[in-house]
Amino acid sequence: MSHWRFETSEEDKAVKVYDTKILRKLWRYARPYLKLLILNLFLLLSLTAFDLLLPYLQKIGVDNYIMPRGREYYGKEELPGLEESEGRKFLDTGKIPGWKLRELESRGVLSPEKYYILSCEKEDLVRGRKYFKTEKHIFISPGELKGMNIKEKLALREGDIKGLGKVVLVYFMFVFLIFVFTYLQIYSLEYVAQRITYDIREELQRKLFSLSLSFFDKTPTGRLVTRVTNDVKAMNQFFTSVLVFIVKDFFIIFGILFIMFKLNPFLASFMLSFAPIIFLFAFFLGRKIRDAFRDIRAKLAKINSYLQESLTGIRVIQAFAGEEYARERFRSINTEFFLAAIRLITLLAFFYPFVEFISTLATAGVIYFGGKGILSSLFTFGSLVAFLSYIHRFFQPIKDLADKYHITQSAFAAAERIFTLLEEKEYLPEPERPVYPEIKGEIEFRNVWFSYDTEWVLKDVSFRIKPGEKVAFVGYTGAGKTTIINLILRLYDVKRGEILIDGVDIRKLEKGYLRRHIAIVSQDPFLFAGTIKDNITLWEDIPEERLKMAVEVSNLGILLEKREKGLLTEVGERGEGLSTGEKQLITIARALAFDCSIIIFDEATSSIDPETEHLIQEALWKVMEGRTTLIIAHRLSTIKRVGRIFVIHRGRIVEEGTHRELSERKGIYESLYRLQELRE
Repeated sequence: MSHWRFETSEEDKAVKVYDTKILRKLWRYARPYLKLLILNLFLLLSLTAFDLLLPYLQKIGVDNYIMPRGREYYGKEELPGLEESEGRKFLDTGKIPGWKLRELESRGVLSPEKYYILSCEKEDLVRGRKYFKTEKHIFISPGELKGMNIKEKLALREGDIKGLGKVVLVYFMFVFLIFVFTYLQIYSLEYVAQRITYDIREELQRKLFSLSLSFFDKTPTGRLVTRVTNDVKAMNQFFTSVLVFIVKDFFIIFGILFIMFKLNPFLASFMLSFAPIIFLFAFFLGRKIRDAFRDIRAKLAKINSYLQESLTGIRVIQAFAGEEYARERFRSINTEFFLAAIRLITLLAFFYPFVEFISTLATAGVIYFGGKGILSSLFTFGSLVAFLSYIHRFFQPIKDLADKYHITQSAFAAAERIFTLLEEKEYLPEPERPVYPEIKGEIEFRNVWFSYDTEWVLKDVSFRIKPGEKVAFVGYTGAGKTTIINLILRLYDVKRGEILIDGVDIRKLEKGYLRRHIAIVSQDPFLFAGTIKDNITLWEDIPEERLKMAVEVSNLGILLEKREKGLLTEVGERGEGLSTGEKQLITIARALAFDCSIIIFDEATSSIDPETEHLIQEALWKVMEGRTTLIIAHRLSTIKRVGRIFVIHRGRIVEEGTHRELSERKGIYESLYRLQELRE
């Protein structure tokens, strides 16, 4: 059993976190959805603004309507919210900007004692207590409210409660807007991401189906499946979790810093002093996390490739009692993945608590210095509440840094692999000016040379098959028989010489046009999951009359008689549930249903039991009538009736003639025939 060389897998390659070349290529897919992306950015910026306003609303609610905000003023400067009572000045600090309030505090022109500000209509409720009455308001110390019951206090502060209610209403309005905008933002972003990844998958599918077989000969199937599934999913995560959110995080961080410096420059500077520690730590640890993630991707690719290969060859493993070796091999690969995962977990387990520890230190420092500011009247309680809320919002994007770094790294690595596949040059080009001749079935090889790598498989092969002629190709294994069929179908291009169909070089025909006129029944019958009818028509619209003819002539009807649902019988993946002979009958019916001018039987009866072979042999000769037929067969008894037999040896046609003529020459064909007679 062969194993892919995992150690040189593309998953091991390192890429830049922000590669401008990859970004330019990604932009090609995002450009059609630019309007939706701009809408999403607007929604995201609006959400950021709403989110930043919530703590400030908390500050307003606490400072203006919960805490006492009146102060006695000793200065001479005229200020908004300034009122007089009995020759003393009182100031409503809720109407003074924070920076101005700090200036007044530093000048010592505000009294340390604070007062609730009440409406003059509440004077009856405070008679007998010490208060100061101005033309508009009553200023009363919180200590004077001692002894009042809850009902009296609520009545006294009715104005503050109404104001607080308005703040709460505005708060809930923003919360509702955040809900609506978040829904629209997530939906629009996910829609764009899904459309982009849909387009990429479509292009990958078109690319894969346009590549030549030489590409698939050297590329593991599991790796190609990973490109269309896992790698596209990684790019989807980048669009939904990183791309737009980078802008959001930028605005959140700088928006919070702007508000914090407005509230209190000292506390803002104190909190900001922790940021370089985290960024430096994230930078150095991020490189190790990146390597760990890349190592995990490489180990996961090993697991996927090995499982794909092992499950495909499960019959061989079980037939040769290779389960123990398979278990040991998988255990080794699985252990490598486990150790790589533990290494990553160790790094992440250290990163997240470290960021949390730093943010907790910053929070403790803000509480300490903010508390001192409140006690010294340099800071308001509402501002401290807002600060603590902003600290959490400030450090959250930093906490997400490792995740975003990983997603970006994975996405760019995936994008590089996807674009490498999309730029793959191993494909058979379509002609610039294709021609569409009527295909009658004439086939001619002119001095054809071909190799899969460095060794020639066909050497100067020339022959001509007339329309409607029936020929066979025989030879030892590896002589080049199947290669001739592959070249006629233009699954590969010749290295030298040319192949003509009805006098036209097949490189001047569109591949689809050429192949629609050739039907092939191969040695290994392949069926898709679906009904028997689907596997005959390949989901094409084929007339019922022709379908019935194909079923009848191929003797598939005998098989369908045993099936309750007939043509609508469901078959599993790769024809699971059917015998090899039954699958072969279906592929023969498929070839007949497409009514092609050229039919190729690539050892089509080698896997069929003698009884089934007898059923189809005579039917096949009827179908061949009027069609160019090429047969590749190891069982030489099946080709006695063909018009010509080509014997291929070491890439050259060494003999040509009928069965009788070749048998009389005592050459390679006669040796093959006698050897087969002895085996039978």
